[in-house]
Amino acid sequence: MKLYPLFLDLKNQDVLVVGAGKVGLRKARSVLEAGARVTVVSPEFLPEFAQLQVCKVQRNFDPADLLGQRLVFACTDQEAINDQIAELAALQGIFCLHASRPEHGNLRSGAVWRKGDVTVAFSSGTELPMLTLSLKQVFESAIPNDFSQKVSQWSQERAQAITLPSPARENALMDLKETIQQNLGMVSEPLLNFVAVGVNHKTAPVGVRERIALRPDEFPMMLEHLQKHAREVMILSTCNRTEVYMAGVVGDPLSAFEGAWGQPLRQYLYIKHGLHALKHLTRVASGLDSLVLGETQILGQVKRAWQDAHKTGSTGSILNKATQLALQVGKRVRHETGIADKAVSVSYAAVELAKNIFGDLQGKTALIVGAGETAELTMTHLRASGIQDVIVVNRTVERAQKLAEAFGGQVCAIDMLLEALPKADVVIASSSAPHYVIRAEHVQDALKERTTPMFLIDISVPRILEPEIAHTEGAYLYNLDDLTAIVERNLAQRAKLIPHAETLIEEGLTDFKRWFKQHHKRRELQQVQQQAREVAREEFEGLSSILLRLDESEQQTLLQALNRAAGRMGARAIKELLHQDRTDQKISHS
Repeated sequence: MKLYPLFLDLKNQDVLVVGAGKVGLRKARSVLEAGARVTVVSPEFLPEFAQLQVCKVQRNFDPADLLGQRLVFACTDQEAINDQIAELAALQGIFCLHASRPEHGNLRSGAVWRKGDVTVAFSSGTELPMLTLSLKQVFESAIPNDFSQKVSQWSQERAQAITLPSPARENALMDLKETIQQNLGMVSEPLLNFVAVGVNHKTAPVGVRERIALRPDEFPMMLEHLQKHAREVMILSTCNRTEVYMAGVVGDPLSAFEGAWGQPLRQYLYIKHGLHALKHLTRVASGLDSLVLGETQILGQVKRAWQDAHKTGSTGSILNKATQLALQVGKRVRHETGIADKAVSVSYAAVELAKNIFGDLQGKTALIVGAGETAELTMTHLRASGIQDVIVVNRTVERAQKLAEAFGGQVCAIDMLLEALPKADVVIASSSAPHYVIRAEHVQDALKERTTPMFLIDISVPRILEPEIAHTEGAYLYNLDDLTAIVERNLAQRAKLIPHAETLIEEGLTDFKRWFKQHHKRRELQQVQQQAREVAREEFEGLSSILLRLDESEQQTLLQALNRAAGRMGARAIKELLHQDRTDQKISHS
């Protein structure tokens, strides 16, 4: 048996709804779910009523409409009509709920709470009406008696706040939000002002990602710009994602991101707040959000992103702790789940694609453009796949020489790239440049000196192989977006490890919440400690008659003693707090 929240069994009962606005629509839907036969009377109907199995009567209310009804809702936009319906229903013994003034009907919901001008309605979606009533009782016990007056005051403060210019407007609204939550005593945890916003391979094609990928020399300027919008900032930019992590945010993070890059990107951006942002960072560091699940490069990239931001002074306690957590959890995920036991990365996927094209890489020659970490990983996978001859091309000959010596390859100067191109069966581009390094005509000329096709894959962001190469006969060009098939195979093999990894992440988040609670309370106690010192100074200055008997050295000794006493009191409180949190942690672990 399904009960309406008013504790009435309405199955196969006739219910009248007078009014077809938003309130009438909501009431009609709820009683339909309870199994009632519904008639709606109104001169006008919202379009959504066309989807409901109700009897629609398009005219004004007539007293005869009440005949045979079990329940009636008076929910027109005219209180006089609602009052008339309620009076007639009372005379005929029909249950009536007056939508705008429940006390004027003869039936009142057990899930409506009133205090002055404030009305709060509780619902469990037509299920578990007693739970709804219990929630109301809990709410009643938590709300102060002067709640209505405070709501009016807060409404006035909000009206004033929204007239202020940015960022003063955002600061005022944030202060008001915290005031309300603290006043009600309904927030058990302090608010974490931490945000992640960016794009990745799931939200933006490679053409967009390469537009906003950052070169190393661009990071300081971007960090400086973003620090106007947040106290703490870190930028993570890889071949598959560009993300900004901010703590102490003021204003709209999406606008801050678009302003930093100077272009409209909102359709590609995602944003996560608070613990959701922290969980995202942790999943990124663990390789769970990568194009290739479990890839190992990202952990080091997150670490370097934090180091670069830390050197510029753009990180603080929140971002430092958040990144520390992400790195620790990332290591645990790799070691305890085995998700990274096999070398799986973008470079590995590129080599796998080459094997799919050629079938066997034994005896093939590879040309690698770039000598960075991705190039090194690519070299490792190529060697493991049977390629013996490797040519390394890089703008810095010393770096190319170092990589070539490590793997027994050959070095080619950048200005000799086109001469080396005809020798390559496989070309892996993993470098960065402001322009295309290899163009279609270069590949066409190289193929004239070959009898076999050439496989090229561009894993650079931005791309350094001209897309028109794909139209050249005998050339097979692929980019990052072409790795989807390989990624899907890897995901299928590793998906069973994800639940274990997510469990480790949740454990890390629990530890962070405990730390953040301590951090928040420590700051509050430090403020109290400072206030105690100020009181000590005021008391000290109030002893003027006694101080006249002391010399300057004795006065300073007395003031220092008072400050030490105030400091010791605050320090003792902090120590007791941390001890209690550690005790609670041991109990919860037991």
